[in-house]
Amino acid sequence: MKCFFYIILIGLFCIPTSSDAQYFGRNKPKYKDFDFKIFETPHFSIYYYDLDSTVITKYASWFETWYEVHSTTLGEKFDDRNPVILYNNHGDFQQNFIVNGNIDVGTGGVTEGLRNRIVLPIALTNDQSFHVIGHELVHAFQYNMILHSDSMSIQSLQNYPLWIIEGLAEYLSKGREDVQTSMWMRDAVLSDNLPELSKMDRPEYFPYRYGQAFWSFFAGMFGDQRIKPFFTSIGKFGFDIACKDELGIHPDTLSNIWQRTFKEHYKKQNTTSYVPGKKIITDDNAGRINISPSVSPNGKYICFLSEKNLFTTDLFIAEASNGKIIKKLFSSAKEGHIDNLNSLESSGSWSPDSKKFAFTAFKKGQSTLIIKNVESGKTEQELSFKDLPYFSNPSWSPDGKQLIVSGSKNGQTDLYLYTFKTKELKQLTNSIYSEIHPDWSPDGKQIVFATDELKFKQKPVNGYWNYNLAVLDLVTNEIQQRELFPDANNLNPQYSKNGNILFLSDRDGSNNIYEFVADSAKINQLTNSRTGVSSLTPFGPAMSLSGNRDRLVYSYYSGNSFQIYQLSLDKAIRTEVDSLNIDHSDAILPFENSRMPEMVNKQLKSLHSVVINNDSFKIQPYKAKFGLSYIGGSAGAGYGGNYIYGGVGVNGGVDLLFTDMLGNHQLYTGLALNGEIQDVAAAVTYTNQTNKLPWGVSVQHLPNRFFNYVPGFVKQNFVDENGNQISAFTDTTEVLRIFEDQLSIFLQYPLSVTQRFEIGAGTSYRFFSLERIYDFYDDINKFFYIGSQKEKISAGSEVNIGPYRIEKGWLSNINAAWVGDNSYFGMTSPMLGYRYRVGVEKYFGQYDFIATTLDARKYYWIKPFTLAFRGLQYSRYGKDAANFYPTLLGQYGLMHGYGFDQLDNIRNKHGIVYEQISGSKIAIASVEFRLPLTGPKRFALLPFSFLPIELHVFLDGGVAWDDFADFSSDLEFLKPLPVFSTGFGLRVNLFGAIILEPYFAWPIQKGATSQFGINFLPGW
Repeated sequence: MKCFFYIILIGLFCIPTSSDAQYFGRNKPKYKDFDFKIFETPHFSIYYYDLDSTVITKYASWFETWYEVHSTTLGEKFDDRNPVILYNNHGDFQQNFIVNGNIDVGTGGVTEGLRNRIVLPIALTNDQSFHVIGHELVHAFQYNMILHSDSMSIQSLQNYPLWIIEGLAEYLSKGREDVQTSMWMRDAVLSDNLPELSKMDRPEYFPYRYGQAFWSFFAGMFGDQRIKPFFTSIGKFGFDIACKDELGIHPDTLSNIWQRTFKEHYKKQNTTSYVPGKKIITDDNAGRINISPSVSPNGKYICFLSEKNLFTTDLFIAEASNGKIIKKLFSSAKEGHIDNLNSLESSGSWSPDSKKFAFTAFKKGQSTLIIKNVESGKTEQELSFKDLPYFSNPSWSPDGKQLIVSGSKNGQTDLYLYTFKTKELKQLTNSIYSEIHPDWSPDGKQIVFATDELKFKQKPVNGYWNYNLAVLDLVTNEIQQRELFPDANNLNPQYSKNGNILFLSDRDGSNNIYEFVADSAKINQLTNSRTGVSSLTPFGPAMSLSGNRDRLVYSYYSGNSFQIYQLSLDKAIRTEVDSLNIDHSDAILPFENSRMPEMVNKQLKSLHSVVINNDSFKIQPYKAKFGLSYIGGSAGAGYGGNYIYGGVGVNGGVDLLFTDMLGNHQLYTGLALNGEIQDVAAAVTYTNQTNKLPWGVSVQHLPNRFFNYVPGFVKQNFVDENGNQISAFTDTTEVLRIFEDQLSIFLQYPLSVTQRFEIGAGTSYRFFSLERIYDFYDDINKFFYIGSQKEKISAGSEVNIGPYRIEKGWLSNINAAWVGDNSYFGMTSPMLGYRYRVGVEKYFGQYDFIATTLDARKYYWIKPFTLAFRGLQYSRYGKDAANFYPTLLGQYGLMHGYGFDQLDNIRNKHGIVYEQISGSKIAIASVEFRLPLTGPKRFALLPFSFLPIELHVFLDGGVAWDDFADFSSDLEFLKPLPVFSTGFGLRVNLFGAIILEPYFAWPIQKGATSQFGINFLPGW
């Protein structure tokens, strides 16, 4: 029983009270303030800023357009205006507090469930923004169907696989004709990797693409009108039962038809493929995703993006001739001052002398141009522009004096020219159209780029804009259109040395490389890939020409991976094609029944923008109002007549989160019930994130119970309900309650995503309650229970539990820390990057001392394992430094083999006593070898994602002391003893709920024997 007290105590009372600061963790800085207004339309309340009336009206009309389409398809309507929070660019979007955690550059938008908030940035192109609005609005309708159903709730989301949710959003916003999804599905069939439906939730099957293909197949087999009933049935019963009940078909049968349909469809297509050149970057020497290649002007090197190291997408330099990787030019794990690498739809550019490389990233909430010295790897310049918050795809001029980018400002995308000498940024275009992918002519007098301007003059294909090429004359400022393949996407133009233009086009349903011959206006086809010359998205650059314009590198999708090829242009085979030869049949996804009536695709082909009239909208100022954003927890109640509870007992709890619409103000309330009414724990925390210095205040009431049981060897009288005295044996249980009321305030100053300063202050008041419970048993039959009695007794001003004396009274502190965290977590512990914390705390009240913390950790990922290093020093100074609870080297999982539950063993077998390995000051060093045993396929030795397990081998060393004079003490049992341990263990991620670490440790002492222990926390 004492051991039980002991373990509970160290977790609750040995850590001094402090503010609610997070020990480690990344930040979400708010670099600028947004003056939001509300644009109200018939069905939406759109929260926006810094957009003129023309621009916001355009986006509002797109929302209303998609509302009309999806409402017709799904037979759903919104009862109230649906909230939309619109950010002007992705850098601003990354600063929102509606979405928990940091936002990756690949996130185009988010729809939050309980309040159905659609949160998204304006994309670089009209086409992308239009599609994301359509996609996210499907999610809003999905939540609307679930939350307003009589038989479903927010918990029903657990029944939906991600590919069902995301796939439906893609299908309803893109339809059956999609070059990108067809590329993925055609490749899956050609690679014999088309999954059964039961395996679609595996990580290797991209849920957007495979899910869209499923819903297209579903609509072709059952009709679009069956989408809603089948979707709601999945929410109620799950996918398998929905197949049987709603469709009248066994899920295995449906899966067989799905596979047969796709295999027959793609095997009927022309599978002849011509992919010229030499494959140089693959999964063998890099990652599975190798994109945005850029070849140096001298043709010797290529720079490309790859997730070779799994945890981050990094920038690599390789030899163009053979793909041998020379160095990593940029890594997010090392350059923590950069928030994000713009790794999805932007490539970099080489300086004309091939010595420097320029690329874009996000820093302090806006786009930054980073220029690296290729040989040294050092950053020579970081350029950001006050009047251009977001830009991508830099292109260096042939003379090295200028650089052109595609930039977005206040909802409009144009071309901008930067001159290095004058530091001037000049806007070259100014239109409602999207101008992207700029490239210089060899003489530096012209810029070729892709634009959607022609699309506004032509009939939309599936309601979307297409892109053609245009040339800007820098002398006359005239723009000439190059009408190539109408009603096709013509992107990523590159000038060749003779003035011809290479570009990508999907004119035949696949992405391939073409050449526009300037003199004759003829078009030659250079590749004939049945999958595609492509990046991750249709607008990601996928090819590059060298400065001599004779070496071409490009990214090719095949075998569920993106590979990089290089080709000498003089060896390319050119096949002339007709500019009017357009056939998108290969981009149409398979369907089972061609006679099934269509609804979705007909609507998409006849899309028209809903006009927002002046009398149908109004603009309102934004006012913060709290609303419920999250609810969780459980509760129960019952009557307990046993000696512990002795009356009405309750258990469970409820967590509520209230926020304003923008998430800047957050109010968390938590209630936990475990025992009697007096055992209720409560917490209220308010956080204000409206400016660059987020702050908060927290109030908590924490009750903790401890039991001391004495068995019934003593007789005493028991008075029954009739007043009769009965002689009985008595069990006695003392229930000690230690209550702690806490108040804390905290303030943070995030320097970047990875670094912050934090300060805080807190105070707590501790008091006690003690009751004694008697349980009576018949003195003849000791197992016959006859009743109980309870009495309150004085707990006094202090109590003793184990070796500790707990005092009633106040304890307060002020604290400050500098925290850095650029680590990347695996399944059970950090695997790459670094963490550090430098902190100081001042305590006063019952105890008077100062505490300092120096904690540094470094993780080296050497695929497939990690080497982890940690150094920790924690010290208390002052008159009560040694009087406060000493720190044991093995508590909190700091060292293996020296925990509280192992003290008896190490004392009896190794002669090490508690006083030798505990104190007010500790120093610890640890090294671990971490090997993922099970987990995702490319991460772990065994592909089994449902129960991730990590094997680790450790070496720990530490020493604890109160004063340096202790090291020369004459009393051996008080003399600090440096101790070490080694061993191995497993960390198991139990369904994301808890990480369990069973381990064996061997103290490095003479005659050492193993110590078994269990930790319930992630790896350090």
